[in-house]
Amino acid sequence: MKEGDIYENLLDRTEYVVRNIVNKMVVLQSREGDRQILTAAETLKTKSLYREKQKKVKKDCMRED
Repeated sequence: MKEGDIYENLLDRTEYVVRNIVNKMVVLQSREGDRQILTAAETLKTKSLYREKQKKVKKDCMRED
């Protein structure tokens, strides 16, 4: 897992971009930029919750706030 990777939340089908990784925690931001989630990196390996969509998103697709 790296910054810019994309994961889909299988519960609501929202796509999230990995924004920041610190120790074992990950900040996910929705592709629309309207939601952020702080979660443990291990949570992204839970196949019933998340699915990896792409390896990397282009930098220009990531919103800076």
